[in-house]
Amino acid sequence: LMIDGVNGYIIAYQNTESFVQKLLDLKSNTELYNTISQNAQKHAASFDIKNYTENLLAIYKKTQFDG
Repeated sequence: LMIDGVNGYIIAYQNTESFVQKLLDLKSNTELYNTISQNAQKHAASFDIKNYTENLLAIYKKTQFDG
């Protein structure tokens, strides 16, 4: 799931001008590039199978004890 300006950019279909501008922004602003890159990596990690199974197991254990 993309969060515009946080972990990537949402660009309208076939809007090449906007696409090129975002690439140039990232190329010229290392801090912005690093921030978006780190946010994207963190967000992607939430979909890792290990995280998913740990969360699923926690839910299972909670429902098992709750009743």
